[in-house]
Amino acid sequence: MLDQLKIILESLRKEVNQNLKTIKTNRSAIELLKSNNNSSNETKTQIETLYNTNKTLLLVNDANLKLQNGINQFIVNYKQVLNSNKVEMKVPVPKRNGKIDFFQLTVKGEIPFNEYHPKFADENFVQKLLDFYINLEDYEECSRIQQLKGMKQNAS
Repeated sequence: MLDQLKIILESLRKEVNQNLKTIKTNRSAIELLKSNNNSSNETKTQIETLYNTNKTLLLVNDANLKLQNGINQFIVNYKQVLNSNKVEMKVPVPKRNGKIDFFQLTVKGEIPFNEYHPKFADENFVQKLLDFYINLEDYEECSRIQQLKGMKQNAS
């Protein structure tokens, strides 16, 4: 179990670092767009899109860092139990392109979708999750997710 927790921590760390690189790239693009002194609507839209992307990435990073802290605290609190348990449970962690597949873990119920979920702030992930439950006609789960996210509920 400790190994799986370390894998999750490493995956979260890599995602945070990748998001930081993207944020830095977006900031450079914003500065370049601003320096061109072009105040067209298209330029303003591009800048706004980059700002919104950075804002979303910062929210995702915040959620990932909170999750990392929680996992680290769990390891500290239960390290003796984790180390004394020599019977390792081999629970496969779904991965896609070397990254943990949080979508599969969520829809299988292995990670509950709540405010502590690593993808809670990722609007694309939330929409994919809603689409999944709509296709299953699980409208109660859709409603729960929408309430959690403070979204307006649409009649489906």
